[in-house]
Amino acid sequence: MLGFRESESKTTSIYNNDIATDKIVEAANTELDKRGFQLNNNKPDLLIKYTAVVNKETKTYSDPVYYNPPPRLSPRVGYYRGRAIYYYAYTDPFPVYVGSRARKMQVKAGSIMIDIIERKTSKLIWRGWAEGEVNDGQKAINDIPSVVANIFKKLP
Repeated sequence: MLGFRESESKTTSIYNNDIATDKIVEAANTELDKRGFQLNNNKPDLLIKYTAVVNKETKTYSDPVYYNPPPRLSPRVGYYRGRAIYYYAYTDPFPVYVGSRARKMQVKAGSIMIDIIERKTSKLIWRGWAEGEVNDGQKAINDIPSVVANIFKKLP
């Protein structure tokens, strides 16, 4: 027997709406049904608590830096029938790697954490979570069922 409880304190804008809440509860209920658990909000044996968080983080990326030497005409010497022939050849040297440049970007990092708690003792039995970047709020909400399914794959 299961009962759902939302952790209100850490929920933020992307996941803090009725659609996201319904998707998380529905996906968790579906995954638990597959494992033989039944939903009972009146007298549950286990409580399912979820926490959804979206924070702004700064990530550092390293971009390679290349130097492109300018093309030039270089004097050359060639020999034809024993005589020196002077001419110019066009050279375009390859780019030269000179290091890397750090670039910092702000990204939204999201995580969903699901806890299974025994109601009688109020002890945590199992915790599963998933983390990732949240670039598009609508896509993040649509991906909730697959994220919750991946979290419950770790449930023994």
